[in-house]
Amino acid sequence: MPHPDPDDLALVALGEPLDPAAQAHIADCPDCTAQIESFRGTIDLAGLSDYGRDAPAPDEHVWDAIADELGFAGHEPGPDTGVPPTPLRSAPVDRVRRRWTSWATPIAAAVVGIAIGAGAVILVQNRENSVTVDATAPLTPVQGGPLPSSDGQLGTAELVTDRAGLQVRVDAPGLPATTSTAYEVWLFGDDGRMVSLGTLADGTGSFTVPEGIDTGQYRTVDISDEPPDGNPAHSGISLIRGTFA
Repeated sequence: MPHPDPDDLALVALGEPLDPAAQAHIADCPDCTAQIESFRGTIDLAGLSDYGRDAPAPDEHVWDAIADELGFAGHEPGPDTGVPPTPLRSAPVDRVRRRWTSWATPIAAAVVGIAIGAGAVILVQNRENSVTVDATAPLTPVQGGPLPSSDGQLGTAELVTDRAGLQVRVDAPGLPATTSTAYEVWLFGDDGRMVSLGTLADGTGSFTVPEGIDTGQYRTVDISDEPPDGNPAHSGISLIRGTFA
């Protein structure tokens, strides 16, 4: 038997039964079962799981009245004809019940649409948030600096490309805490020039590489200790450093 349509699987997720053959197929089909579970998650997300749950079931006379309104009920001979009353309402009432529950079909279609739409949104978000790591640099104490070389690697810098452009992302949890000075992130060029990227707060930060800076030439990341003296130049006190590779 082929797989049921997605609309039918959504109906199952909503609690509507299918024909026995389809139900038997679903019970033995991992793909269909997984699809139904996915739809159930969508139903919960969309707030459809409680649809009609608190509504009382209509009494039998309600079904009969609906059948009369729809013209399903036939003539029932009275006792004076000598013909026993004919139970004409059973099948029509069943059809009314099916019509009454037809609300599930458009909701099932909505569930399928929501699931597809949610997948598209996630795909777009993943594309928008996609990040390419172009190079990494382990950050270790600078020889002759204030931090002992025995401390080993104290952080990592990454050169990444995202939808915002070229970024340097620094994560240096091993830097000692400070309140009297600021840590500043620099790019050192092969020509000896230095470019400030910004202040490193709490050991982590993401910094945009200025336009015109060739990261093939400016490959070294330096974290300096900058006193609050108002001087924008490098203090000459480098703590940790690494080169992109």
